[in-house]
Amino acid sequence: EVEALSVSCVLSAHTCFGMFRLLLDEVEARGTKKAAIADLLYELLAAPVPQPGEAVAVTTVSFREPGVVDHMAFARPSRDDELFDHVDFVPLLRAVEPADVVTLFASLLVERRVVFSSDSLGTLSNCVNAALSLLRPLMWQYIFIPVLPQAMISFCCSPIPFVVGILNSAMDALRKQPIDELVLLDIDQGEFLTETPDEDLIPALYRERLLEGVKAASAKARKHKSLTRDQVRALSATFASFFLSLLGNWRAFYYDGVFNIDDFLKTQPQGNARLVNDMCESQMFQQFIAQRYRATATAPASRPTSPPTHGGGSHDGGGGACGGGGARTTTPP
Repeated sequence: EVEALSVSCVLSAHTCFGMFRLLLDEVEARGTKKAAIADLLYELLAAPVPQPGEAVAVTTVSFREPGVVDHMAFARPSRDDELFDHVDFVPLLRAVEPADVVTLFASLLVERRVVFSSDSLGTLSNCVNAALSLLRPLMWQYIFIPVLPQAMISFCCSPIPFVVGILNSAMDALRKQPIDELVLLDIDQGEFLTETPDEDLIPALYRERLLEGVKAASAKARKHKSLTRDQVRALSATFASFFLSLLGNWRAFYYDGVFNIDDFLKTQPQGNARLVNDMCESQMFQQFIAQRYRATATAPASRPTSPPTHGGGSHDGGGGACGGGGARTTTPP
């Protein structure tokens, strides 16, 4: 006898992951009581979508106690919180030491092939999502599989960048693959199982600032079940400040419809050269430039039409999105 399974899915144009998670929890709590589920969904769908930072109240007949009325509130995050509304940083901050969180961040910045492992599906999914969330305003552009089935473990031999999670039960199968170039993080043990080539990639001054912010959040995460909104904002601001310091003047090097990578690199302190060069060649950075270009396309006066004046020659460029010979550039699609 085969037990029938059902799947509940929420489709929406709104970024309200926390609200939808609460809704799915309520649906799951009702189990096979289809009438109770229909009652809840009818009441919720009949209500207007709440504005950011507000909540919608729903009243239904209790499915637990006949004759009792249940009152529920589904809150929509504010615009400041919606990007991290679905992210739980606590599992990552509890499991991984702050210095290793910063090293992991560096590996993601330069688009390594990164594998997370854990015994717990929930921990695995939360940690992978939290790590990628630290990249904002950049966004991971390659393969992202929070939980990779063991039957697909050979995917970890792929030559392209990826971020995947695997259960520890698949570790023996993974070790049979060539994993020398993988960044492999065991979440349960809180340690890297492979060499970490990016430990010193971020210059010392920036690394110390990031480490300070991660330590503060980690201390809170180890004492409480969740981070407050202010604590999440503080952690986010730590990484946003890092990106602002490195990329904040990018618009000054966007002229004649092209972002000039070499001119941009010439303005960077010598200690930043390796990191910024690797970041500029990443798909994440090129998409960042393309998106910002489209967002400001209606305001041409805000973009220079000629390059800034400064000394120095140009580097020889490679192929691909950074252009051919001469000064390296990237042009939005």
